[in-house]
Amino acid sequence: MIAVPERWVRFGVGVWPLLGLAALAYAVTLWRFDLPDPVATHFEFTGDPEDSFDRNGFFWVLLSAASIATVAGMVASWRCRGRAVLSGWASAATFASWLAAAVGVWTLLSQRGLDTWTEARGPAMPALLVVIAVPTVGATLASALGLRLPVPPLTWASAPRMGLAPEEDAVWTQRVVAPWFVLPVMYGLGLVAGGWIAGFGIFMWMGGLLCVVGAQMRSLRVTTDRRGLSLAWGPLGVPRQSVPLREIAQATAIDVRPRDWGGWGYRGNLLINGQAGAILRAGPGLHLNLRDGGVFVVTVDDPEIGAGLLNDYVLRAAGDDPEPGTGSG
Repeated sequence: MIAVPERWVRFGVGVWPLLGLAALAYAVTLWRFDLPDPVATHFEFTGDPEDSFDRNGFFWVLLSAASIATVAGMVASWRCRGRAVLSGWASAATFASWLAAAVGVWTLLSQRGLDTWTEARGPAMPALLVVIAVPTVGATLASALGLRLPVPPLTWASAPRMGLAPEEDAVWTQRVVAPWFVLPVMYGLGLVAGGWIAGFGIFMWMGGLLCVVGAQMRSLRVTTDRRGLSLAWGPLGVPRQSVPLREIAQATAIDVRPRDWGGWGYRGNLLINGQAGAILRAGPGLHLNLRDGGVFVVTVDDPEIGAGLLNDYVLRAAGDDPEPGTGSG
């Protein structure tokens, strides 16, 4: 794969959502006065118009949404440091901006020349697919562009190490608990009780499911060994997840802030945006740099021990096992 300079990757990520805003602004300027006022904004399944909205207000909302997404994309292109984080922000900002543009342009094209909004027709299936596909394709391309951000070379001088001898093996495991996960369980019990009293079976099923999910997501068992990192959720140990050692480039200990990940729980997706995290609380966390440029983070106590053990195994597998503290370029 051809290397792309960092400045061009960041420039492209910033410009990508701007294309949606520019297309929408141009179309609105060109055709807005050819539309009825108000415009049809909601349609029945038959295609008949069901509701309308002030013409200027409708396009103001779309332009505002595209503008906010564009600003978010530009800030991300300037501030985000990791390729996985940059890819995620680029994808989200582009999708939001291009979706607003697709909806706006379709409205302009489909209602031009009409005398009243009641003459409008809802989008046929091909048009609806295009409105959805355009921002999806744009977001995919933006995500791929963000993943082209060069990865800085790893430095081992400050990376934690355990100092295992070549013939030694060790296993490290920790259990982390998120006490606040009792809230969804309590809410689920409330739904069960309310559904039973009111005779709504669907509420009881929803409440029961929420209780099960809340109980399973309340705790997490984290294990590192010669195979890599493995996670087991809840008292049943399911679902299970693993990051094989062959996919890990380096492990470090960091301070995790849930707001950087969009909240608590399992956040992100390694396959889609190259970044994921098991975030049960704020505080110490184990941070994995993956060989494909991805990032995986899990909140756990004493992450330096788990990181040091993984780094020993990573360097041993690579045939480069410097003495602890000396580092490896």
